[in-house]
Amino acid sequence: MSNSIEELEAQIAALEKKIADEPRRLLDEKKRKQKMEEERLAIMPPSDEVLKQRREKMHKVEMTRGEASNARMDQAKDGVLLVLLLAAIGMMAFWLFTALQGA
Repeated sequence: MSNSIEELEAQIAALEKKIADEPRRLLDEKKRKQKMEEERLAIMPPSDEVLKQRREKMHKVEMTRGEASNARMDQAKDGVLLVLLLAAIGMMAFWLFTALQGA
């Protein structure tokens, strides 16, 4: 029985060591990937198409102030229309309810 407990403790210790080493391993892997990317960029400059795709992606990600303002105004208009629609539905339901009760 004590042999299996010792084996379990050894396994637990090994797993704890592996867990403790994981952040360092991930950091090393990240550094290795960055180094490979830097080497790739140093060897060959990116093509015009790659640069164009990067610029398009950045343009899509970054919204200008005017675009952001327009988006907020559109959302506000949509909110007002939603409230009006719900009020109209409520009024129609109330009218239908009162009409059916009177009949």
